[in-house]
Amino acid sequence: MSEDRELTTEECAFRDALFLGETQARAYEIAYGKKTWDAQVLRVRASQKAAEPHIKKSLAKLRAVSDYYTHITRESRIADELAFAQRCEDAGNFGAAGMARDRVNKLRGLYTEQLEVTVNDEREQLRELEKLNPKIARAYAKKLGIPWSQ
Repeated sequence: MSEDRELTTEECAFRDALFLGETQARAYEIAYGKKTWDAQVLRVRASQKAAEPHIKKSLAKLRAVSDYYTHITRESRIADELAFAQRCEDAGNFGAAGMARDRVNKLRGLYTEQLEVTVNDEREQLRELEKLNPKIARAYAKKLGIPWSQ
């Protein structure tokens, strides 16, 4: 069979079901109707149909177009997390809901990682700073007029 031939109505339905995430067997049932086939026969027929070049090419085209137009925005991720948090709360799973709301806050940029070091001695400050960033420690020592060559 040519990979450029037109798909039949059933083949389009089969391809669309695969595109939407159905298993090959379930997509075959959707496209060709439920028959009295044995489960193994159904899987074989579905696998053979999915392997046909024109089906594979059509499915690849559909996925390529979908990938081009599908994108995730920060706002859509926040909306998804909030919806998930609500479903968790409705189900009484408050731990998962709290974690989802925590992810929302991170997505909104409400959390930043900070490190606070409190020391009184300037040399101790420089040693702590050296652990984080030696270049900044040298520049700070120079600014303070402290010889620093560690």
